[in-house]
Amino acid sequence: MRDLQSIKEMNAKPVAQTEAKERLYEISFVLPVKDNQGADLSALHTSMQVEAVKAFGGITVMLQHGLWINAKGMPVMDKSERYTVAIPRRRQAELIDLAIRYARLAKQDALYIVDVDHEARIITL
Repeated sequence: MRDLQSIKEMNAKPVAQTEAKERLYEISFVLPVKDNQGADLSALHTSMQVEAVKAFGGITVMLQHGLWINAKGMPVMDKSERYTVAIPRRRQAELIDLAIRYARLAKQDALYIVDVDHEARIITL
Protein backbone atom coordinates (compact mmCIF):
# COMPACT_ATOMS: atom_id res chain seq x y z
CA MET A 1 0.00 0.00 0.00
CA ARG A 2 1.73 3.08 -1.21
CA ASP A 3 -0.53 6.06 -0.60
CA LEU A 4 -2.47 5.82 2.66
CA GLN A 5 -3.18 9.55 2.71
CA SER A 6 -5.16 9.27 -0.54
CA ILE A 7 -7.18 6.44 0.98
CA LYS A 8 -7.87 8.43 4.17
CA GLU A 9 -9.09 11.40 2.16
CA MET A 10 -11.57 9.54 -0.06
CA ASN A 11 -14.24 8.95 2.61
CA ALA A 12 -14.82 5.28 1.78
CA LYS A 13 -17.44 3.48 3.85
CA PRO A 14 -16.19 0.52 5.91
CA VAL A 15 -17.30 -2.83 4.51
CA ALA A 16 -18.81 -3.69 7.89
CA GLN A 17 -21.34 -0.89 7.36
CA THR A 18 -22.14 -1.61 3.73
CA GLU A 19 -22.24 -5.35 3.22
CA ALA A 20 -22.01 -7.10 6.58
CA LYS A 21 -25.20 -9.10 6.04
CA GLU A 22 -24.06 -10.64 2.75
CA ARG A 23 -21.77 -13.63 2.55
CA LEU A 24 -18.31 -12.59 1.34
CA TYR A 25 -16.07 -14.51 -1.06
CA GLU A 26 -12.40 -14.03 -1.83
CA ILE A 27 -11.31 -13.14 -5.33
CA SER A 28 -7.69 -12.50 -6.26
CA PHE A 29 -5.72 -11.30 -9.24
CA VAL A 30 -2.10 -10.59 -10.08
CA LEU A 31 -0.49 -7.48 -11.56
CA PRO A 32 3.24 -7.20 -12.32
CA VAL A 33 5.45 -4.66 -10.57
CA LYS A 34 6.94 -3.69 -13.97
CA ASP A 35 5.47 -3.81 -17.47
CA ASN A 36 6.86 -6.01 -20.26
CA GLN A 37 9.38 -3.31 -21.22
CA GLY A 38 10.63 -2.95 -17.63
CA ALA A 39 8.85 0.30 -16.76
CA ASP A 40 7.88 0.71 -13.09
CA LEU A 41 4.14 0.43 -12.41
CA SER A 42 4.07 1.87 -8.86
CA ALA A 43 1.75 4.76 -9.78
CA LEU A 44 -0.63 2.36 -11.52
CA HIS A 45 -0.70 0.10 -8.45
CA THR A 46 -1.40 3.06 -6.16
CA SER A 47 -4.26 4.21 -8.37
CA MET A 48 -5.77 0.71 -8.48
CA GLN A 49 -5.42 0.26 -4.71
CA VAL A 50 -7.18 3.55 -3.98
CA GLU A 51 -9.98 2.73 -6.42
CA ALA A 52 -10.40 -0.81 -5.05
CA VAL A 53 -10.48 0.33 -1.42
CA LYS A 54 -13.03 2.99 -2.28
CA ALA A 55 -15.21 0.52 -4.21
CA PHE A 56 -14.87 -2.57 -2.00
CA GLY A 57 -13.80 -1.29 1.43
CA GLY A 58 -10.43 -3.04 1.58
CA ILE A 59 -7.76 -5.01 -0.25
CA THR A 60 -4.89 -7.30 0.73
CA VAL A 61 -1.60 -7.05 -1.16
CA MET A 62 1.17 -9.66 -1.28
CA LEU A 63 4.41 -9.32 -3.21
CA GLN A 64 5.23 -12.53 -5.07
CA HIS A 65 7.70 -13.90 -7.57
CA GLY A 66 6.59 -16.01 -10.51
CA LEU A 67 7.99 -18.08 -13.34
CA TRP A 68 6.09 -18.79 -16.53
CA ILE A 69 6.68 -19.70 -20.18
CA ASN A 70 5.98 -16.95 -22.72
CA ALA A 71 4.55 -17.34 -26.25
CA LYS A 72 8.09 -17.87 -27.62
CA GLY A 73 8.62 -20.82 -25.26
CA MET A 74 11.08 -18.91 -23.09
CA PRO A 75 10.95 -18.90 -19.28
CA VAL A 76 10.17 -15.53 -17.74
CA MET A 77 10.63 -14.58 -14.08
CA ASP A 78 8.78 -11.61 -12.69
CA LYS A 79 7.70 -9.86 -9.52
CA SER A 80 4.01 -9.24 -9.09
CA GLU A 81 1.54 -8.13 -6.50
CA ARG A 82 -1.36 -10.43 -5.74
CA TYR A 83 -4.49 -8.58 -4.72
CA THR A 84 -7.20 -10.29 -2.69
CA VAL A 85 -10.59 -8.75 -1.99
CA ALA A 86 -13.54 -10.11 0.01
CA ILE A 87 -16.75 -9.29 -1.86
CA PRO A 88 -20.33 -10.47 -2.19
CA ARG A 89 -20.79 -12.80 -5.17
CA ARG A 90 -22.97 -10.20 -6.93
CA ARG A 91 -19.97 -7.82 -7.21
CA GLN A 92 -17.56 -10.29 -8.83
CA ALA A 93 -18.01 -8.88 -12.36
CA GLU A 94 -17.29 -5.37 -11.08
CA LEU A 95 -13.99 -6.45 -9.53
CA ILE A 96 -12.99 -8.49 -12.60
CA ASP A 97 -13.66 -5.43 -14.77
CA LEU A 98 -11.39 -3.34 -12.52
CA ALA A 99 -8.63 -5.99 -12.70
CA ILE A 100 -8.89 -6.23 -16.51
CA ARG A 101 -8.79 -2.45 -16.88
CA TYR A 102 -5.62 -2.16 -14.81
CA ALA A 103 -3.98 -5.16 -16.51
CA ARG A 104 -4.57 -3.43 -19.84
CA LEU A 105 -3.12 -0.18 -18.46
CA ALA A 106 -0.09 -2.25 -17.40
CA LYS A 107 0.20 -3.39 -21.05
CA GLN A 108 -0.28 -7.05 -20.18
CA ASP A 109 -1.22 -9.78 -22.64
CA ALA A 110 -3.20 -11.72 -20.03
CA LEU A 111 -4.57 -11.52 -16.50
CA TYR A 112 -4.39 -14.31 -13.90
CA ILE A 113 -7.42 -14.31 -11.63
CA VAL A 114 -9.01 -16.66 -9.10
CA ASP A 115 -12.77 -16.15 -8.91
CA VAL A 116 -15.26 -16.53 -6.05
CA ASP A 117 -15.66 -20.24 -6.90
CA HIS A 118 -11.86 -20.72 -6.57
CA GLU A 119 -11.54 -21.26 -10.31
CA ALA A 120 -8.17 -20.07 -11.61
CA ARG A 121 -8.41 -18.38 -15.00
CA ILE A 122 -6.06 -16.71 -17.41
CA ILE A 123 -7.98 -13.99 -19.26
CA THR A 124 -6.46 -13.00 -22.59
CA LEU A 125 -6.55 -9.23 -23.00
